Amino acid sequence: MAIHKCNSNSSWIRGNFIGKGSYGTVSLGIRDYDGVVFAVKSAAKDSFASVDALENEIRILSSISSSSPYIVDFYGDDETPTHRNLFIEYVAGGDVAGSGGVSDVELIRSYAWCLVMALKSVHSEGIVHCDVKGSNVLLCSESGIAKLADFGSAKRSVEDFDQRSKMVPRGSPLWMAPEVVRGESQGFEADIWSLGCTVLEMFTGKPAWQDRGAHTLYQIGYSENLPEYPARLPDLAQDFLQKCLNRDPHLRWSCDELLQHPFLLPAPCTKIAESSPRSILDWQTLDFSQDDCEFENFDEVSFKATLSELATKAGVNWENDDGWVEVRGLSTVVEAGTSSEYSDLGKGKEGISAPLAGVNWEGESDGDCDCDTWMKLDGDDEISGGDGCRVGSCDCEQSGEVDSCGEVMREKSATAVFLGFSFFSFLFYYYYYCILVQILELIKSTTLAGPKK
Repeated sequence: MAIHKCNSNSSWIRGNFIGKGSYGTVSLGIRDYDGVVFAVKSAAKDSFASVDALENEIRILSSISSSSPYIVDFYGDDETPTHRNLFIEYVAGGDVAGSGGVSDVELIRSYAWCLVMALKSVHSEGIVHCDVKGSNVLLCSESGIAKLADFGSAKRSVEDFDQRSKMVPRGSPLWMAPEVVRGESQGFEADIWSLGCTVLEMFTGKPAWQDRGAHTLYQIGYSENLPEYPARLPDLAQDFLQKCLNRDPHLRWSCDELLQHPFLLPAPCTKIAESSPRSILDWQTLDFSQDDCEFENFDEVSFKATLSELATKAGVNWENDDGWVEVRGLSTVVEAGTSSEYSDLGKGKEGISAPLAGVNWEGESDGDCDCDTWMKLDGDDEISGGDGCRVGSCDCEQSGEVDSCGEVMREKSATAVFLGFSFFSFLFYYYYYCILVQILELIKSTTLAGPKK
């Protein structure tokens, strides 16, 4: 639903409380002059950290919300004496965390696709979300549509921090990537790890890791363990999660690569490779053999000879490129409704579409020869004689090897008529021969039987 942006001059009424975040509350907002409903995220001004996070979200969301339909829409912001407010799209379907898990695999596939598309747009703007999790993935009332929300922890990927100290992790610990827990880095790859945890949350209805405090953080950051997959997890989904939940951030797939994964494709494959590749160099095994690419009984000489006969009676010189004709000025039939850029194509001299049966190539003089070397085909698929209609080169024309296009066509037509007449004559005589044989057989059988006594 698109609405005009709200601002400090717009009059609105705060409605029911609908949620609480890490740095503020979320309520319904109703614009008084037209009744439009939206969500209001508010931070109390007496909490510096909350206001700072909300200002960060306003700054980032206002710059990227229009870049993808799978990012929650930004409607505006204002402030009151006690609160700083952010106006965003109200998504009525709740969030992934509150859904208790999604039983339909196709629905999870659709949500995951929306989420990857959103992250692709976010990353293309040089922004890391830093807090991808189920409660920040909002579900629309339309089946299969999800939107990414809550950019309070987001940052620019090029933001500087004190190299002498550890990076301060952002986001929620149970969805953090191992390198984030260790305080090493938090880039696009960290969002991909959180994406994998969120998709797993869709299947199970609970976080990917069981919350055991410091023990869980150690397990995420310093062990070789990975989240446990449910037994009913499809093979494609498991392979998809493996591409996200790789402990080495350099081996995790990017959003562009994940969008090509069979789990997210509209018509998913029923069988995947042992390890789906990042590139053509990433295949584990290739079962192709050289024999698979060979033609049986391939005769290059006869192949060229055949093409030569099909091309022209004058033969073809395959050793150089002399004598080839550049094709240009081809008329094309344009159907109604195409772009005006192509509206003049396919129109004849009278401004109407050329007939489908023929193509008219404009003649062009051939340098050293006065004759026209371009063939003209009329709408009846016949070669017209007269002005420069030729077969072969001008030398062939002048030397008498080929008199004219008309004579060639007449010779071919006469041959076709003769062959057709011969064929039907054969059928006619064969038919009467069969009748004659039947009559003779009948006479023979009657003679052998003799007269009845």
